Amino acid sequence: MENNTPARKLKELPKLPKKGKIYEMYGKQFSNNTMKINLNALIEDFKTRSQMHVSTREVPKPVWIEWIKSFGFPENYEPDFELENQKTIFDK
Repeated sequence: MENNTPARKLKELPKLPKKGKIYEMYGKQFSNNTMKINLNALIEDFKTRSQMHVSTREVPKPVWIEWIKSFGFPENYEPDFELENQKTIFDK
């Protein structure tokens, strides 16, 4: 018997999500506490290196790219390898 169920279409990966969206996307892979600690650490490191202000819900693009490099792509989302391969302030 053939499997006639169509493969689920993967969702498009956001280019610049806010913190809440990251928690939503990775919620089945990591606990909220793990995500909060690691995401806030990356943001604090970014602020120290760049001397820029970051709002409480904002996730700068270099932080998002570093998050993907560290934790991989979220389940059920289309991987964006170009985004993953971009150089950031963390690569220096």
